[in-house]
Amino acid sequence: MVLHTIISPADIFYDFSKNMENIKKNEEICITDPFHYLEQDEYYKQNIQMRK
Repeated sequence: MVLHTIISPADIFYDFSKNMENIKKNEEICITDPFHYLEQDEYYKQNIQMRK
């Protein structure tokens, strides 16, 4: 039995590095640390961190 794989020309010229860049951008956007945005906030830097 012979198995034939059909490869479309689009698959040959598809640039996989673009897909990896999108994955890296999505990982940067999806930050699980709840205090990450607070640490970047100016009010938080000036007032709340002084109390610690």
